[in-house]
Amino acid sequence: MGKVEEYNDLNKMHSTQLLLLESQVHEIIRKREINQDCLYFGTLHSIKEKIFEHGRVEIRGFGTFEIKIRKGGKRRNPKTGETVYTKDHGIISFRPGKEMKQKAKEITTLNTKVLTTK
Repeated sequence: MGKVEEYNDLNKMHSTQLLLLESQVHEIIRKREINQDCLYFGTLHSIKEKIFEHGRVEIRGFGTFEIKIRKGGKRRNPKTGETVYTKDHGIISFRPGKEMKQKAKEITTLNTKVLTTK
């Protein structure tokens, strides 16, 4: 199987490094040495693990995933109106990068087709 350059510090990966990694990935897929779905799933899994390990992953030009703590407190169930008390807990937030925001502003019509994984 082809060798993909390792990036041990995914939370500091630049977009150029990501593009290089992507080109290496496409070459391996083109040679049919690995299943495309498995490769992309593995990449996303690695990013997810880094988020939980470091609390933050930034992909330059794309955006930043970060774990934030939401304070617990008194809440209301909108369906039943019942008062519920919650504990402090983590949530994952995404803040798009500058390039992503600019591209989104250029969109005038929205394609509602949703891509899902198997």
